Amino acid sequence: MTHGYRRESKSWLLAVAIACAYLLTGIGLHAAGALPAEKTLHGRVVKVYDGDTVTIETTRGDKVRIRLADIDAPELKQRHGIESRDALKKLLADDAGAVTVKYRALDKYGRALGTITLDDKTLDDKSTVNDALVRDGHAWAWRERGKPTNADAAAYEASARHDKRGLWAMETPQAPWDYRAAKRRAQTPSGRR
Repeated sequence: MTHGYRRESKSWLLAVAIACAYLLTGIGLHAAGALPAEKTLHGRVVKVYDGDTVTIETTRGDKVRIRLADIDAPELKQRHGIESRDALKKLLADDAGAVTVKYRALDKYGRALGTITLDDKTLDDKSTVNDALVRDGHAWAWRERGKPTNADAAAYEASARHDKRGLWAMETPQAPWDYRAAKRRAQTPSGRR
């Protein structure tokens, strides 16, 4: 009699494990309407939060928050944060709002990590919106372990630094990751790490 209970228990656990794997891999996100299974979204930007986060409304009517991939813009309360956000708004406002987002994955906050291109207009050098923000000095190239993860973004950053465009005109611009780390340290009670 206990063997049947164990078999049912194992079947139930297996079903739960499969359901969790289904949802965590993103397959279930499409069914839930959160994010389509394909790796490209078409729509229009409906909100700009800061220099590297927007919400788009897709042609299917879904609202999806996008974190621009391969860049890191200043936080809003950081020096040049408002300017960075306004630069992104201007880039997107000059277009009628039609954008294409190619995304790789979701970040830890559930945002699609994406690259945005304008559908009805090309930027000066046919770069992406992400690249244009770095090129114009409104964001850093994203780094992992201290090294840029995208060669184009790194080259745009080097050029902006050299020409002192945007935030690089400041004497000592603070990287967003350093700003966030300092803010976390300031919020940590002394003696606890």
